[in-house]
Amino acid sequence: MTTVRRLLGLASAAAIGAAFVPAPASAAEPDNPSAFLVAGPPQQIFQGVPDERIHETMEVRNDSDKPLRVVLYVKTEGLWFAGAYHTCRYTDNIPPDRPPASGEQAICEPPNEIEPGGTYKFGGEMIRVHPKAQPGATYSYTFTWFTKEYFDAQGPTFLDRDKMTPGFKGLPLMVKVNPERPHNGPSSSSGRVVMPAASTPPTTPPVTPTMTPPVTPPATPPATPTIPPGGGEEEPTGPAPTSNSPATPTVAPTTEAPGGAGGGDNDGGLPMTGTNVAVVGGLGAVLLLGGAGVFLLARRRTSFTA
Repeated sequence: MTTVRRLLGLASAAAIGAAFVPAPASAAEPDNPSAFLVAGPPQQIFQGVPDERIHETMEVRNDSDKPLRVVLYVKTEGLWFAGAYHTCRYTDNIPPDRPPASGEQAICEPPNEIEPGGTYKFGGEMIRVHPKAQPGATYSYTFTWFTKEYFDAQGPTFLDRDKMTPGFKGLPLMVKVNPERPHNGPSSSSGRVVMPAASTPPTTPPVTPTMTPPVTPPATPPATPTIPPGGGEEEPTGPAPTSNSPATPTVAPTTEAPGGAGGGDNDGGLPMTGTNVAVVGGLGAVLLLGGAGVFLLARRRTSFTA
């Protein structure tokens, strides 16, 4: 009997001791998913071009001790999404025909797991600059990684995913990468897109036209014939007169005075030109008198003969 009592006492003591031994740690998902996931790279800055992709990367490292499926949540301010993937859901808040004034959201669930200790990136490009992005403006985006187990536990309305529209093409996977530096931040990161300022054309003062007075050609005087100092007749050297130009006087041939070009007593003066009227008159008188004498002589002879 004593032995049975001792065994019962030992069993009771063991049961009581077991009640105070702490249970092993549970492998359940913690409330903060960043305890397992580290996002990277740190904030990136891009120069934007309207309606072009920026070629960003969205990476995550699995710091847990087991493979995990992850969920990517992206929120933009003034930026569009580059694709419409099958495994993503999207809001559609920015119209294409107006400058962006709001943001959009997307939730993507890649189908493959990421291994413990590995760094992976989302296999599709997510960000595109809006076609109406304004010069000099700055737009931004943020992205956050969740484990799928944690994300599903938040319910269907978490981050408004029940109001989003699924994509229709492409199936990007998680792709393993080797970052230059290990990521050491939380489970979120971000990026900025800076639009270049509008170029200002140089200001050119107006050009005032310079008024140039019309050029009036000088009047051409009528050509004056040149008479050589010697005898002889020479044609005028100027242009032929027209019906509208004044008549050019006709130059009579010149008769050189005896004694050379000087012309008699007109030493140092102009040469004598034209016909000598006295000489012509004298010759005419002599011929007239001679003709009268011949007429009278012939008449007397006729009368004697008769």
